[in-house]
Amino acid sequence: MTRPGDRSLQTRGRWLWAIVLCGASTLTLAGCPERGALSTDDVPEKPKDVAADEEMLEDASTADEGPSMDAPDAGAPDDLGVTGPDVAPPSDTAPPADAPAADRPTADAGPADSGPPDSGPPRPACPPIVAAPRTDPCPGAPACGLPTRGVLTVTGASAAYSDLQVRVVLPPAVRTASGPECDKLVFRTASGAWAPHFVTDCAMGVLWVRVPTLVAGAPATLSMHYGGSTPVPAANSYDDTFDRVPMHAANTLGAYTFDEGAGSRTCPAVGTVPFDAYIHQTPYDAPPVDVAVRPPLWSTLSPPSLLNASARFTRGQHSLNFPSVPVLKASGLSSPNRVINWQSASSAPFNTARTQLTVGVWVKPETPSNHFNDNFQTVVCFGMPDQATRAAFWRLPETDHRIVDNSIFNPWAIFFRGDGEDDTLYQGNSCVEPCTDVMQYAHVTTVEPLTSDRLVNQWHFLALTIDTTARPHTVRRSFYDGHTYDYPRDLNLFPPGGRYCPADPNPAHGQPDPLVGPCYPPDLPDGGAGTPTCWQPCSYLCPGTVDGMVASNTCVHPPEAPIQYPPAPVVIGADMNDGEPQLGINGVVDDLFILGRAVSPAEMDAYRERRQYCPDTLTATVTP
Repeated sequence: MTRPGDRSLQTRGRWLWAIVLCGASTLTLAGCPERGALSTDDVPEKPKDVAADEEMLEDASTADEGPSMDAPDAGAPDDLGVTGPDVAPPSDTAPPADAPAADRPTADAGPADSGPPDSGPPRPACPPIVAAPRTDPCPGAPACGLPTRGVLTVTGASAAYSDLQVRVVLPPAVRTASGPECDKLVFRTASGAWAPHFVTDCAMGVLWVRVPTLVAGAPATLSMHYGGSTPVPAANSYDDTFDRVPMHAANTLGAYTFDEGAGSRTCPAVGTVPFDAYIHQTPYDAPPVDVAVRPPLWSTLSPPSLLNASARFTRGQHSLNFPSVPVLKASGLSSPNRVINWQSASSAPFNTARTQLTVGVWVKPETPSNHFNDNFQTVVCFGMPDQATRAAFWRLPETDHRIVDNSIFNPWAIFFRGDGEDDTLYQGNSCVEPCTDVMQYAHVTTVEPLTSDRLVNQWHFLALTIDTTARPHTVRRSFYDGHTYDYPRDLNLFPPGGRYCPADPNPAHGQPDPLVGPCYPPDLPDGGAGTPTCWQPCSYLCPGTVDGMVASNTCVHPPEAPIQYPPAPVVIGADMNDGEPQLGINGVVDDLFILGRAVSPAEMDAYRERRQYCPDTLTATVTP
């Protein structure tokens, strides 16, 4: 966080009290102003500790200062020339919470803009996306010199698929004939084209075959050549069988493999919008103002396969590097610091994912989250713009507490949080309309902090999916490696223990305005002499909780509303709060995808395993 006029990073935790306690005056939880519907059906996730990057300012009257959110001019354009945050509610019809939703147009896609500020002269457009050619392991020799021919038949497809990875188990006779390394094997289409495969468990005869085409209701057949004495190791190719990012997923807004390996722009494997590199707030190629030497942008590291830990992508492999580097004293930043970040050239199309959203990314942290004593390391987020832009977008004065408070309410973010020296939680968040109150800002988190031996220098898969059309309540789900976390089942808001205490709207009650210190519920330690207590009784977000974990009963939910998107870029490697990238990741990031729809846990598992998702139950039969 930064305070006005001070670019030194502040620990978010010290400001979170002010936001959580002062940012919501419209909520009641058992004696506190009410904030939403109650549900007995949901079992979702843990929110995260966050903090304001602005000093709390006194509430400003809006009587003579133009339109306000309390009485908006419905449908009128705001100061940016786009429709403001007032939108129609989501449709009452919704897909099952755990099923991938069909693509649907989004009502009022929200503001689009020309990209991050100070981005310099226009950059050249990305070249057209062209699939990388595959090198046939035996050009001109379909059988590759392997003497025995069999057939692979795949059935059960209810829809058409292209380049679908299908799990195959070889019969014992074929497995034996394919050799102790299972490297005397190749698959071909009827036209003789190579169908790549990769063996994940030779001893059990398990492999995945990339089937070029499946037609609904019809079998797909491939010829299988195997046996003999001459291995064909090139036919067993992880790079050719699997996908680094979802290449065929419906409603993909952008998918990035980061395989350029040079330059300061990365282009999508799916989509149209590139990302450009920055050193803090300065374009990477501009004269640096925060560092003496530009940090390196690229790495060749890659995550291991979840299907076979010895396999990983190697051909042309690159990833994004986010080092910790010394910064110049004049920068005002603490040193060393994480200053590299990548910003999307446009808010669109990412800001169209208003009712449904999925984000997934791989990351290899090099330090615990609180290694730099600022609590947070952010992997990717949709940014929050500066205070003037927020005021114009929400049509409120810059000094209005809602504008001051929401400087960190990112529409969505994926990040690590650590409060101790060596503990790290993964957290995902989203903020729904109007996104001016902490209770519209929900978080999902891992349950147990990870120490360095489980976190650092290891690859992790992080993802979130949000479906605001689901009923009775919005689905907010985070994925960490092979684990799934739901809101509000896995809940971690300040104050500790899952309690919530709103700001006092009445100055006569004596609560400081702006709040000058943490405000604790009466039944918690006050953390220091003179700390004010809450002005009215506080309540659990989930009644029946023990230490913040849901034991039974209903939980309070944020509004059932679309995600709110002010004009800002998507940022990789930093948390953009109040228009400033900060609290970045120290490590390596690879293979990011952003979808404009929700996905089920089963679909997310497919993307973790680097394969296309198929909801059908397919049968793969090998006939020797």
